Amino acid sequence: MSLPYIVKIPSFSIPWSNSYLGKYRLNSFQHSLHKLLEEKNDLVLEAPTGSGKTLSLLLSPGFTGESTNGFVALYPNNTLLRNQIETIISIIREALGGKEVYPESKICGDEDYDCIEPLRIYQLSEEILGAQDSWCGDKYVALLALSSKSIISEDGTPKREILYNYARKILRKRKEGIYTIVFSTPDTFLLIFTGAYMSFENVGKALHNILLAIAEGKDPEKIEDILRKTGVMTRQQESAQRAVVEHILRHPLFIDEFHLYGPYELDALYSILSIFKHWHGLPVILSSATPAQDTIQGLLDTGLKPTSITADISSIGFPVKGSTKLMVIPVTTSKKGLGAYYEASEHIITYVPEKLLGLLKEYNDSKDERALLILEKLWMVQQLKETLINKGFKVECMARLVPKNDCTPGAPIIVGSESTTQGVNLGKVTLGITGGVSGEDVIQRIGRIGRKGLDSTIILFIPENSLDENPIPPKLTYPELVSWILQTYPNYTKRSRDTSRFLPAHIRKTRRNLIKALTIASMSRVTGVRPLLNLIDLSPKDAIELLNNVIGPPTLISKLIMFRKTGFRTKYIDNITMKKKEESIGLITRNFNIIDVLGDTLIIEFTKSRSRLRLKVNNNPKLLDGKLLPISYIIEFLKGTFTIETPTDELVLEVSNPENLAYVISTRKELSEYLSYTGEGVQIVYNADKSYALIFV
Repeated sequence: MSLPYIVKIPSFSIPWSNSYLGKYRLNSFQHSLHKLLEEKNDLVLEAPTGSGKTLSLLLSPGFTGESTNGFVALYPNNTLLRNQIETIISIIREALGGKEVYPESKICGDEDYDCIEPLRIYQLSEEILGAQDSWCGDKYVALLALSSKSIISEDGTPKREILYNYARKILRKRKEGIYTIVFSTPDTFLLIFTGAYMSFENVGKALHNILLAIAEGKDPEKIEDILRKTGVMTRQQESAQRAVVEHILRHPLFIDEFHLYGPYELDALYSILSIFKHWHGLPVILSSATPAQDTIQGLLDTGLKPTSITADISSIGFPVKGSTKLMVIPVTTSKKGLGAYYEASEHIITYVPEKLLGLLKEYNDSKDERALLILEKLWMVQQLKETLINKGFKVECMARLVPKNDCTPGAPIIVGSESTTQGVNLGKVTLGITGGVSGEDVIQRIGRIGRKGLDSTIILFIPENSLDENPIPPKLTYPELVSWILQTYPNYTKRSRDTSRFLPAHIRKTRRNLIKALTIASMSRVTGVRPLLNLIDLSPKDAIELLNNVIGPPTLISKLIMFRKTGFRTKYIDNITMKKKEESIGLITRNFNIIDVLGDTLIIEFTKSRSRLRLKVNNNPKLLDGKLLPISYIIEFLKGTFTIETPTDELVLEVSNPENLAYVISTRKELSEYLSYTGEGVQIVYNADKSYALIFV
């Protein structure tokens, strides 16, 4: 390993504007965004993390007449959603003098971090409102969270009715002026927007019958009649839903961190934009520190016509990042290509205990500043966490599956996985230690460090041979650093890693159009506007093919429009907590050592390993080639057995969620091997043939 390269990167800011939101002075891109919104422009906002993109949610000028002013903000996950609600609350209090007037009592306890209050209403300071120029003038702000973690039914009341009750509380204050920000994930928003929320059995029947109607000729009147008879929505629900859609959900869209959206989330987003741009014509903001141009291109035919806003960088103004001491550590690796980047990142777990404990000791005693260590694999998080705790450090753990029983929430040293980079505010992080296998990921990681003008140190691990073609320059500005990272690290984004891309193109297209068909059909039912049904893109041929390729009861089709992979989840017990839990099989097989299987439950330990998931069958898989069907059907038809191949053993696993869908595909042996290693698919073994696989849908 060569000596580290050390580069000083100067601080940077975003120029101020002459506009204010209450006590907050807007920076230049916030001011530009506000003005362009008034002209109903769609926008792509590119600005570094910590530059104030979230404040945009309070800058809607309001143009919807009888409805409330505000935004609908969509997030790729509930962790980010919750964090951004807290960020907006702090802005409302500090900039606009907001005082909470609802709810009178809290649903969430102080220790319940995952809980999200479903509705909060703040009354703003009239004194502050009279002295600013970027607020629409409303006296109240409502924050409505649409999430399974916020809309909770304890007495059997349908979640849809709970939502309507919250909506009525907002509408009662409409005459006094209430600005509403709705926080949601794309899937939940789409279900509520269309009136299909929490009614998946009826959704499955409705989709099956819609496909039958389209197969016979796509008659709008027949489709509308099917929706009515299937019971997707009663007349009373229809009226309530129309009020919610028109007065609560009819706002500009703010789509945050959209670079994190995989193909499944994008299908929901595509459907939302298709109906949203047609029905409302209101502006859409796509926001990210690393805009995904491939994603934007895939959304343009929804009616989206985006204008780009890029944050200007200057030496004075709104402070974004302080000066950075960048230490690049070249690692000699035995592997080449992508494997070398994983190997370089793995080097962190030995380098930190050997060379960086003195530096971390300064943070262990700090009451203010924090250090962030981001690791590539979950077993690395567990191993480094244990090492630091055994040496007397207090550590906060931020990674799925990793036991937190010996971690300290709020500790000054954070050891985590990729989840730490998803837009979450971690406080005053002034030391970052990380590697990475994707340029986009690395940019997101270093964006967590040195925010709000704080000086910081970043220690970056990289394969030594990657510096031969892209040597680190002796001087860099922050934009130049971003360019160097994109050139030096692979373009291996989460979008390109998603195994759903191996599904045939016609299946992916039909699935997306099926979601859009449900959106349009339900929206037609809600609004009474029957011509909307002419926007359905499914042809009779598409409908017939889908009906022929999905084997199982009609309600099964509803699983095809789930917005995240239902995949293959399994039960497991770890050797530390000894508690039975459930998780994606792939997350376990990619990260941890499987030491035994008891029926449908894995016994795991948090050490480095990698296993393969296989389906050994007695009947020729050609019988099911190109079919979508439940895993239980596949096992029965092919007389199969699931096995997990570890480096030392082959274990038989029973399926605990057999009704989830899978697609049988004929492919190359290399691809079937890859799917078996990811855990997001299965290599089918028939005699000596390994050219078939399952892809979890």
